[in-house]
Amino acid sequence: MSKATPKAGLTLFSREDDKLKFVHSPSASGDVAIKHKLGNKLTLGLGFSDTTVRKIRSVPGLVLSGDLKVNKDVTLSAAHNLANKALKAGITYNTQVGGKKTTFKANYLTKGNALSGEVISALAPNKKASVAFTKDQITNVKLALNDGPFTYEPSYNLVRKAPSLAVSRPLGRGKYKVGWNLRTDDVTLEYTLEGVRFLAHKRPQELAPLIGVSFERDFSF
Repeated sequence: MSKATPKAGLTLFSREDDKLKFVHSPSASGDVAIKHKLGNKLTLGLGFSDTTVRKIRSVPGLVLSGDLKVNKDVTLSAAHNLANKALKAGITYNTQVGGKKTTFKANYLTKGNALSGEVISALAPNKKASVAFTKDQITNVKLALNDGPFTYEPSYNLVRKAPSLAVSRPLGRGKYKVGWNLRTDDVTLEYTLEGVRFLAHKRPQELAPLIGVSFERDFSF
């Protein structure tokens, strides 16, 4: 089975002289990820962007990838960016910690010798905690709490020392989400419907918000 996931972004309105202006000639961007599953364990992938299509000779943005499911708890992954020659290796490990379902994710990127990862733990049926980290420090801590139709997500960015809060709930066939950065007072409002996401981002020092739309959806064939 194969799956293609196109993604695209487009800015509809931008700020100009503290007013909201429609972008008549927006510069859209996008990328496509294609994955093909071989049996039950191996998945091969190919990713490329709009830059790849425009400059095919230099293959910018072209990424080859592979995922190997070692067993039901361990998945290994690898990716190679043909443009900058960067290699990425990753592992996902599902286990139990203190009787709680926990997932460990780690990625190593040869370019910059960068290590990053995330630990996700189901603290309760309606509560999930996640901790993101690099080789040097913990970067972000987030808690997701489901309460009826609402999902509350308080988080703290340790790098920027910025607490944030997001609240989301279903609306019709879609879902809306409101986010607030308590340090900068930035506010975001987004609505997602069948792979299309409308986003508005407002900064306190600017009178008009930035409004855009993005698209991401899986197609199986």
